[in-house]
Formats: sequence, C-alpha cells, structure tokens
Amino acid sequence: MKKFTPFTEFISAIRAQRDAYRWIRDHNHQVWYAYAAAFAIILVSLNYWGMQVLHDWMKVHLNQAALRWLDAAMPEESGFSKWKTEATEVILFSFDAVYWIFMFWLKIKVTKYMIIATVGPLISWVSEQTENEITGIQYTFSWRVWIRDLLRSVAFALMFFIIETGLSIFLFIVIALSWLLIPFAAPVISMLGMIALALVSSLVYGLTVFDPIWERRGMGLGSRLRQAWSLKWKLLGAGLPFHLLMTVPVVSIVLTPIVLPIISSVGAVLSLGKKDLTGNVE
Repeated sequence: MKKFTPFTEFISAIRAQRDAYRWIRDHNHQVWYAYAAAFAIILVSLNYWGMQVLHDWMKVHLNQAALRWLDAAMPEESGFSKWKTEATEVILFSFDAVYWIFMFWLKIKVTKYMIIATVGPLISWVSEQTENEITGIQYTFSWRVWIRDLLRSVAFALMFFIIETGLSIFLFIVIALSWLLIPFAAPVISMLGMIALALVSSLVYGLTVFDPIWERRGMGLGSRLRQAWSLKWKLLGAGLPFHLLMTVPVVSIVLTPIVLPIISSVGAVLSLGKKDLTGNVE
C-alpha cells in the first residue's frame, strides 16, 4: 500500500484541480459553469453595490475626522496656519492611500466569504453529482438538506471570517511593531505572517469543499473536524488555488466565483478516489 507523505497529499490535491477540469470536460458537464456564472453575477453585483455604499460613507467620515483633527492641531490664529493648506493636502492624500489599501483588502475578504457563505448548496450539489458518477451512489434531493447546506456555509463563513480577520489584525500589529522595534528581523516576520494567513485561508476553503463529502456519510461535526485535521495537507492543496486567485484584481471578482466552486468541488471528490469514497477514510 502506497504511503502518503504530507507533501504527496498536498501535491495530489493540487493535481486534482487539473484533473477536475478534464473530468468536467470529458463528462460534458460544462453547464455547471453556467450555474456558477449566474450565481457570480448576482454575488458580484450585490458585493459591488454594498461595498460602494460602505466606501462612500467611510471616506466622507474619515476625511471629516482628519479635517477636525487639523482644526484642533492648527487653529487659524496659530503660527502654523500658513502650513495648514499644505498639511491638509498631505494628510488627506495619506488617508486616501491607506484607505484604498484597506478597502482593497476588505473587498477581497468580503468577496471570498460571501462565496463561502452562499455557494454551499452549489458546492454540495456538484460534489454529490461527481460522487454519484464515480461510485454509483445516488442521493435524493431534499429541501431540508439544501437549507442545511446553506446554513452550514453561512456558519462556516461567519466563524472563519472572525478567525481570519482577528488573525490578520493581530499579525498586522506584530508586523508593525517589528518594523519599529526590530527592523532587521521585520522582513522575515512579515513574510512569515503572510504565509500564515495564506495557510489559514487555504485551509478554510479546502474544508468547505471536503465537508459535504463527509457529511453525506453521516459524520458528525466532531468527526468531520478530526477528519479535516488528519487530511490537512490535502485541504491545503485543495484550497491554495482559490486563495491565490482571490488575491488577483479583477480575476478574484469575476473568474473565481465562476470557476473554483465547480473545479474545487470536483477536485475534492477526485482527490479521495472511489476506494475512499465508498470506504472509510479515517
């Protein structure tokens, strides 16, 4: 029996993404992309509208806060008044730059977790159809199961959004302090922080495409979490392509919600194989 190392599990999960594309093509399931595209159009439209409203509101209030601070720090009668105009331009420009970076980061995070929160039923359906063709096991459609899949996706998204956002803020503070206190080690600390965030993000998405497989087999939450930990390298390989594409402007908003929920779901089933799907992977 072939022994899988963490590296081979990781690579096999990445290769399964490539095999998923071929499997979808060979089995004439390209229409699945159309289903995902319809979902993506709705998702991107709602996300764009909501983020634009938030963007306008935050920018106005941040600029007002900056101007109020300038009025307090440099009153008109002070000797600094002649520099007030120049200082205002510099500070507002700095605010805009920092704000743009923050909103870019926030849009990526919100888009990703909106996908995770709402695409659950689609992931479960694609995963189920793929497993059916590989193993011959058929599952009857149920609205109760569909609603359960949606609620599970929303719960996963909320939980991991809080975890990843909290970790991001913590690492940002650590990195900022490292540049102030130990600048010679700051580049290494910054790189390690980015790697840690990439690993967490990849694990989250890997779990979302593997979890429906384990739930169909009647595994409880505790068993599924233990299963996820035992296959963590496979989950990393399954989620890494999604994480990487989510960091690319335009692609993350347009292409990722269309392609990856389909390819990653099929890839998760293919990476386990017929023996594991019909047997016990624990």
